[in-house]
Amino acid sequence: MISIIIPVLNEVAVIGPALETVLQQPGNYEVIVVDGGSCDATCDIVQNFPVQLVRKLPTMPAGIGSQLNLGATKAQGDVLLFLHVDVQLPQRAIVMIEAALTDNRYVGGGFLTQYDTDTTLLRLSSWRMRLRARVQHIFSGDTAPFVRRETFWAIGGYLELPIMDDYEFAVRLHQAGSLVALKDRVTISARRHLSHGILRSMVETEITKWLYWAGVSPTALAAFYRGIHRSHPNASPYRIINPPSSKYNSSDQKL
Repeated sequence: MISIIIPVLNEVAVIGPALETVLQQPGNYEVIVVDGGSCDATCDIVQNFPVQLVRKLPTMPAGIGSQLNLGATKAQGDVLLFLHVDVQLPQRAIVMIEAALTDNRYVGGGFLTQYDTDTTLLRLSSWRMRLRARVQHIFSGDTAPFVRRETFWAIGGYLELPIMDDYEFAVRLHQAGSLVALKDRVTISARRHLSHGILRSMVETEITKWLYWAGVSPTALAAFYRGIHRSHPNASPYRIINPPSSKYNSSDQKL
């Protein structure tokens, strides 16, 4: 069985359609929605669907990593599929994953990507993600990465960072063993890029990655992102967690 783990925070506008789409998948799977402390009706909507709702405790570490790790502890499946609420799986995705992992060489993988909005910059962004997946076998969050459960725990799961935990996990998964890039494409919603500005989002994403690998701490990067997005709190391709002293301690990080 495959466990689909979906982290959410204040996603009342999109969680219903997202779950409706996921539950149309054929195959043997369960859906686990991990809420990071929503103050809207996200959890009320989730409870209308035949899925498992898990609520993150305020005392748990901040960031999407702790949400995904919490979901993994509740999973019954042999394979974990991490799905952002803005990402739509291709038809028969579960069946394709099951077929790919009959080959014991593979410890996991992900999908190629496309956006739901056609612009030159978004085509470029999607092309770069597809190149990373095909050539480098780096499967960040928007590729719907999947991994065998034993491999996930063997490499320590997600590091519980305030930002970049998604990408950091993708690098460690790449180092864990052979990965498969499934040719069918997931479809990524461009809503955050469009509301913030596509070019600005792309530039800020690249700057953040370079700063992270240059050694800037995730805490400093999160503070940087909170500063530049204070006037557009819901627009960034990353959704950065609030400081520990705030009411909410988690967010969906998008990469």
